[in-house]
Amino acid sequence: MLLRRSHGKAARPPVSPAARAPTEVPSLDGTLGVLERWVLSLPWVERAVTLTSDERIRGFAVVCPPLGCHSVWLSIEIADSRKHSDVHVVLTRPLARRGVASGWAEPLLEIGSDRVIVGVATPTTVEELGALQSLLGVAYSAAFRSDSDSETPQ
Repeated sequence: MLLRRSHGKAARPPVSPAARAPTEVPSLDGTLGVLERWVLSLPWVERAVTLTSDERIRGFAVVCPPLGCHSVWLSIEIADSRKHSDVHVVLTRPLARRGVASGWAEPLLEIGSDRVIVGVATPTTVEELGALQSLLGVAYSAAFRSDSDSETPQ
């Protein structure tokens, strides 16, 4: 059972398939299901529209009209085999560099003066899920700032 608290909300354990209500988009199983529900429990987070209608790709955006913020910050893709998943997260350049140097992130695309999309490992344990939630907490906070707000003098 996941007891870690994040942003004042307890992350919930996976819901059994029999207890799930039918939805248009099939829910993720296991650890990724827990991650998806945790992400959607964050204030101002909504499912993002993806370029394809592929239900295996889940995009998430921070949509905060009071702050004029609309920023995609996370995607999860499930491969056909269900044995491989990709978690892509938007990080600030300094954090992305640290992740690449430490080996827990793979650089994918620079999207602004201070934003980089990186790939990170899919969590397989409660401990890895907690570590990913911590990283996503930082990425979530950064999604509220514009590039000009987060730039640091060189």
